[in-house]
Amino acid sequence: MTYDSVIAPLTANETFIVISKELVPPNITYPNITYPVYVPSYPIVTPAPVPVPTPAAVLPADISIISYNSNISLVRGMKKTESVIVKNTGIADLTNVSIFLFGIPTTWFTIVPDSVSILPPDNTTVFLINFDVPKNALPGEYKVTLTAFSGVVSDSKPATVTVYESLEELLTKEIEKLKEDVKILEKEIGIAEKEGKNVTGVLSYLDEINKQIAQAEENLANNKTEDAIANVATAKTLIEKARDLLLKLQPPTVERVFVIPFWLIWLIPIIIACVIVAFLLIRKKGIPTIKIKPALPMPAKKVEEVEVKQDLIREKEKLLRMLEVLEKERSEGIISLAAYTEMKKSIEERLEKIEKKLK
Repeated sequence: MTYDSVIAPLTANETFIVISKELVPPNITYPNITYPVYVPSYPIVTPAPVPVPTPAAVLPADISIISYNSNISLVRGMKKTESVIVKNTGIADLTNVSIFLFGIPTTWFTIVPDSVSILPPDNTTVFLINFDVPKNALPGEYKVTLTAFSGVVSDSKPATVTVYESLEELLTKEIEKLKEDVKILEKEIGIAEKEGKNVTGVLSYLDEINKQIAQAEENLANNKTEDAIANVATAKTLIEKARDLLLKLQPPTVERVFVIPFWLIWLIPIIIACVIVAFLLIRKKGIPTIKIKPALPMPAKKVEEVEVKQDLIREKEKLLRMLEVLEKERSEGIISLAAYTEMKKSIEERLEKIEKKLK
């Protein structure tokens, strides 16, 4: 080992403590430097604020299906057309308005037109759905959705499409529905009658509706399907007319109640008292009174004849009103020529029979 008087000898396995020396920055003085301020020689123009464009107001748009058939009946292998009326219920023009039917194969129908380019507010347009169900289609009920749309707005309506195997099956179901509608119509007529409304015109429609249903059943039984179809269509039209007329009927006006004046209330007992006194005086003096023989009762047979005649007159008046309504509907093009001719012939035959009975 070498001994050094300055550096202590090293000892193995010795512990050391290391202390760092704090560095003190030197005391430096920085000179104060003044920088010149730049002043431009030309005038400074402050730019005017750029106006922020106000976003255009969004015009609310809306569309609605206002008329369509919610129960569509079809026959395999036969064609049928249904109409759909769409209305612009918003305040902005609608563009590329179209409709579609979801729920059945697209090969079963076509829609005319494909679309309407512009539909102004509060305007309507008509679409036609031409059905052509194939012969191998599966019979039954199909729940479908009819949707009208234009851009981001749309309206949907539920409907039922029923496919029948044959025309005879369809007519049978249609006749059953007509009978149910007649029952409902009869209840509505009964309610209106209780309210005091004059339902004579509606009853005339009801008689003709029942007659058309009976003829439809007879024609169907005799395989006269075209005549049965005409009877069913006529009965449907008459039911709609009867309901429209029923809605327009007004209840009878309430008459003002006559109030007896107070002075008349006092005068009536005085008059009655005078009559009694006069009667007693006449009886006391023995003035003969004229005895009136009671009228002989009318024979029962005669009474029955009078009642029958009155019933015939009422029936005649009802048929004449029906004839007037029929002529009006024909002139307005509401009813077809075939239905008009058949109904007019039926009414005239009934009138002829009544005229013979009245003679």
